[in-house]
Amino acid sequence: VNGLPAAADVSGLLAALCPPVGAPGLGGVHRVQSAPQGAPNDAASHHRRPAPTPVEGSATDRILALAADPASTLPAVKALARFTSAVTRQQGIDAARTLLSALRPPDGSAALPSGPALTAWVTGAAAIAAPAPDDPTAAMVVCAAARALGDDCLAAIAAGLQGAALVESGLNADASPGWSVQVVSAAIGAGLAAGLMLGLPEAELRNALGICATQAAGLRAAAETDAGPLQAGKAAFNAVEAALLASEGFTGGAEPLDGRRGLFALFRS
Repeated sequence: VNGLPAAADVSGLLAALCPPVGAPGLGGVHRVQSAPQGAPNDAASHHRRPAPTPVEGSATDRILALAADPASTLPAVKALARFTSAVTRQQGIDAARTLLSALRPPDGSAALPSGPALTAWVTGAAAIAAPAPDDPTAAMVVCAAARALGDDCLAAIAAGLQGAALVESGLNADASPGWSVQVVSAAIGAGLAAGLMLGLPEAELRNALGICATQAAGLRAAAETDAGPLQAGKAAFNAVEAALLASEGFTGGAEPLDGRRGLFALFRS
């Protein structure tokens, strides 16, 4: 991070954070390859999975159905453009520097951990730290998680945005006013996007959503403090980490949202 120029853009930031494929680091062995030159950067460039059954079931079932039928990527194009713009603002770069400096071991004896999960955390925090009130928190978190895993990410972002919106609609009426509904919802949508970027099959994708749900958090009281970007970036980190863990066989609740002890029940007033 000390080597970044003062006006480093998002490419420089990502290059500094992302290790080569197979390099040691936080999740560094699971990088997704970019699409071949000339491949359409759209839903058509991603393998479509069979729709889960039933499609009209629990909230988790409906989120998984988004993986089989990606939506239009136009909202994703706009969200990714806003994310890139936010991360390249000086305020975003400053936030990234501060976070990476805080994570560095005090004695400098060990290297800073690296990999896509850390990239998602730092770029997500940077995007939220840049003053742009019209940039939705959920969109920045979903973009951070998906973009950390590869360039060909529009279909994953499109599905992740829809997933976050579905969770937010399930929380808005019931959530205690102290929770940041946007950050909590973004964690689930970002987990879906990260899972799609890793090409997880349906069972592993469900586990990833469960691992995301058990880590979902965020306080409205933090929104106007430095902890606001921190908790949003950490949601992106948790999403990538959850997808990586699920790909290695870690399990989560089968109904992490609608279950009797699931996220919706927990967040009700």
